[in-house]
Amino acid sequence: MKPGIKNNRFQLAQQAIILLSIFISVYIICAIPINSHDFWWHLNTGDYILEQTQLPGSEDPYTFSVINSDEYNTKRAEFINKQYWISQVIFSFANSAMGLQGIIYLRVALFSVIMFAAYFYVRKRTTILAACIFLPLFILTMAIVLEDTDRPQNFGFLYAFLTVMIVEFAIHKAKRNYLLLCLPVILLYANSHAGAAVSICYLGVYVFFSFFEKRLIPYRGVLAVCFALTFIAIGLNPNGYQVFTQILGTNQSYVASVTSEFRSPFSIFHPSLAYPGWTAFWILTLIAPLTAVYLLVKKEFSAAFILCATLVMALISMRYIFFFTPLAFYFTACFTGSFLDKRKPNITRHEGVAATFIIFTFALILFLSHQNMQFYSFNNGLPRTSPLIRQDIYPITATQFLKENDLGRNIFNLEAWGGYLEYHLYPQYRFFTDTRNLDENRIKQHFSILAYNQQGKKLLSEYNISTVIIPPIDYRSGAIYNIIREFYRSDEWQLIFYGKNAMVFSKDQRSTTISKSMIYLHVLSQLNYWGQIYPITPAYIKSLQEAKYFLARR
Repeated sequence: MKPGIKNNRFQLAQQAIILLSIFISVYIICAIPINSHDFWWHLNTGDYILEQTQLPGSEDPYTFSVINSDEYNTKRAEFINKQYWISQVIFSFANSAMGLQGIIYLRVALFSVIMFAAYFYVRKRTTILAACIFLPLFILTMAIVLEDTDRPQNFGFLYAFLTVMIVEFAIHKAKRNYLLLCLPVILLYANSHAGAAVSICYLGVYVFFSFFEKRLIPYRGVLAVCFALTFIAIGLNPNGYQVFTQILGTNQSYVASVTSEFRSPFSIFHPSLAYPGWTAFWILTLIAPLTAVYLLVKKEFSAAFILCATLVMALISMRYIFFFTPLAFYFTACFTGSFLDKRKPNITRHEGVAATFIIFTFALILFLSHQNMQFYSFNNGLPRTSPLIRQDIYPITATQFLKENDLGRNIFNLEAWGGYLEYHLYPQYRFFTDTRNLDENRIKQHFSILAYNQQGKKLLSEYNISTVIIPPIDYRSGAIYNIIREFYRSDEWQLIFYGKNAMVFSKDQRSTTISKSMIYLHVLSQLNYWGQIYPITPAYIKSLQEAKYFLARR
């Protein structure tokens, strides 16, 4: 056999091993139970669109709490209900075809495409070894996004990354027509998630720097045309250009202040170091400035600006992390490849070294992700996740109890549980709220009732709420909800059910009441469970002392 043929076969085998290793690594990290609170109302909306063959409007059939009638909030409600329709329909199709297992397979497929695209674009710029050095870090950062598994934003991460990759690839290969591929990508993005504005900003950066960045000057005209066409395309969605006004709307500052994903990752820096995905993210944030300097030295100002901008976004708010990590991997891998090519050409061309490194790094990913293996079982020889949804964050048994009993039309619920309850119990019941955050007033009302202050008591009466379903504690902080304390003392509200993580109270149903001593017993049980998962906080210690005090008085 000729040496050239033998070498080609070896390279093909090596590429196959790499791609298989990427897929297995993605599967191990991604194929976990559904844990998103947003997912259920997205799935519900997708089902509605397919059943009614139309998009929902500003009217909300699932919840009953009143939305402020001013123009901003009316438009926001309609914006939220319409903006994500393509991704919601995809969720619905996957669920119809394979049930919730289909949602998990869809997630694996989506993140596999992101990883394959990242590897493909890097390999077009550099060697196998350089491409794989930082790939494990990038793959591990998926675990951060999957702390909230299935949302339309995952499609957005793919589209945003592809926007930059299309531009970089077209310039690197001198294929100006490839730039027009941004048009369908952004059109899909605009009908899947409001983050399409991010891709427009990426293109705007390239257009701006095309006036003085040497590598972009020959493409200035086509970049400008591409930007203009994609700006038109972004308006071809049910909400038009509201993607800009809603994102920039100052009315949502309160929503951001009470939503954990809007916080800076620095707020959880110390506990995050215990998790491989977060550790990988912090390593990439340390490497990114060096990569940016390298890009500036090469006078690739647009790439340096985009990398630094996404880094700043990721450090300001956790919801932007996966805009940053794919680009950090791509530009850092290219930088590393250029560095190694100049200084260690023999190493970068030695396929045996590359193959050994690849096997080692992907084995490391499997080792670091061993905790995910608890979710796997086998059915007829095929791996599947078991269970399909995370059992400890959804009110599964309480939902079944509500389904089997008629407890009144309007139910107050924890905001995070709204989507799950609506999906399983509408139209038998309507619920107070869900995580769509249609307006600020609804969120404030929700917190007033949880605090059980005068405003909260008034709202329970005004909305004719006779049933409440809530957990005993905020499982992240360990704080007991004040409404639990007040219901413990109240003669009006009775405990009629408690499950693994939920309690149901009623002021009309008296025949099936449970001793209120079970309230603090349930509080203690939940504290013991979540205290093993989240860091111990002062609120947790206070709740533990309170529970033991009341249980000692029984």
